[in-house]
Amino acid sequence: AVSGGSTATQILGTSRDSLYQPSKWYWCLVDERHVPLDHADSNFRLLCETMPPSCKSCPLEYSSDITIMTESYSSNLSNFCSMIGKSAPDAAFMGMGPDGHIASLFPGRKWDTDSKGFYMEVFDSPKPLPIRLTLTLDALKSIPNVLVAAWGEGKRAAIEGAINEDGKLPVTHIAHAKVFYT
Repeated sequence: AVSGGSTATQILGTSRDSLYQPSKWYWCLVDERHVPLDHADSNFRLLCETMPPSCKSCPLEYSSDITIMTESYSSNLSNFCSMIGKSAPDAAFMGMGPDGHIASLFPGRKWDTDSKGFYMEVFDSPKPLPIRLTLTLDALKSIPNVLVAAWGEGKRAAIEGAINEDGKLPVTHIAHAKVFYT
């Protein structure tokens, strides 16, 4: 599972030609804004442009109904994992925002739902665009390797919150997450 934004462009964009056996990589989104997939703000579009062309993606279809889009993508990922004998993706790689959010799980917002799938809808993101789909906290907990990268002075407070494990940040609820800061 891979996030978009600066994580994709700064990390994956610089190492895209050095990924080990990219033809064996299958990726899915950590989160996506509710926009058409060719929109400038689409993480799916960004990752399709950033990942090596031989990598394969979990299919995502845009729907004007975010619930249908979320359920469909969750089902696609579940089917893919079953096909390869896994219960979840092997890894999640994402950034952390200055407010401490990961994926589209924001401090002070609801992180868990009754969703039976990997993804949930977000209707009140404090960042533009407010409607999104995101991996649930339970889904992130089920992924064996969770890597969170943050860089820059603006993220120092979020990193300190993660280190102090005050419970206010979603990453503090993923015991096995590895957080990297530069």
